[in-house]
Amino acid sequence: MKKAVWIVALVALPGLFGGCFVRGYATVPTVEAHVVAPPPPTIVGSVSVSTPPPPTIVGTLSPVVVGTAQAYTTTCNPNAAEVLNGIDDNCNGMVDEGFVGTGTLQFALSWASTADLDLHVFDPHGFEIDYEDGQRASPSGGQLDRDDRGACYTEEDPIVTDNSENVYWAGNPPGGHYSVHVHNYDACNSYGATTFVLTVLMGGEAQAFQATVQPGEDTEVISFDL
Repeated sequence: MKKAVWIVALVALPGLFGGCFVRGYATVPTVEAHVVAPPPPTIVGSVSVSTPPPPTIVGTLSPVVVGTAQAYTTTCNPNAAEVLNGIDDNCNGMVDEGFVGTGTLQFALSWASTADLDLHVFDPHGFEIDYEDGQRASPSGGQLDRDDRGACYTEEDPIVTDNSENVYWAGNPPGGHYSVHVHNYDACNSYGATTFVLTVLMGGEAQAFQATVQPGEDTEVISFDL
């Protein structure tokens, strides 16, 4: 403890106080403060975020051409804009992105006439994906997301020429046998056979095939196994 000294001096004139001095001491209390920092928080668990792996390709694409279909050579330009035409316009390994769904496995049908062509894809489980209600999506993950009616259009589908249909798997397609057909459902004022291009895309690899189909005809274009 610190001490403060105070002195009271009474100086008396000789004859009044006899020359006495009075001295005293007072104690000043000291205040001590202690600040205690709180302990750091205790971590009771951890959270980790993992990125799902990309889809795994279960096989290689080796289509078998059926009937009169022939391999069709397409061209692309890295600086080109992608358009809805069933091919890879900008060389990025995708077909008609921004217009239709694209994924691990994709089938794009395109034609330039007034006919109403329909794309039919049979998956390894025997499910037929097509335009009919209840058939547009398969239990295996494939789905038809565009049905084009050529000149037999409605107000919801006014495209007359440069038509396209599209079936794709966003995730892993099942392994097994696939068969792809094109049906000329209605000529829609189109006379004679209609020429079409069928593009198959898997894992960034695209192959195109060209064939013709008569009004009312259903033709198998390609088949393959994954």
